[in-house]
Amino acid sequence: METKVDILAEALPLLDIITMLLVGEDLVTGLVYVLVIKCVTKDELVKVSFILLIIVLNG
Repeated sequence: METKVDILAEALPLLDIITMLLVGEDLVTGLVYVLVIKCVTKDELVKVSFILLIIVLNG
């Protein structure tokens, strides 16, 4: 029996936490960004792209 591991599904929560920590001094701002991204799209690649864009623009 072969099991499939979805790497994006495993990495997305970690990327969410990193985004919340890196975005500004206020953790609420990072949380709002992550929640908006989760509400806007269901596609995991688009979520990762938006999160990376937020990190780059705030860096």
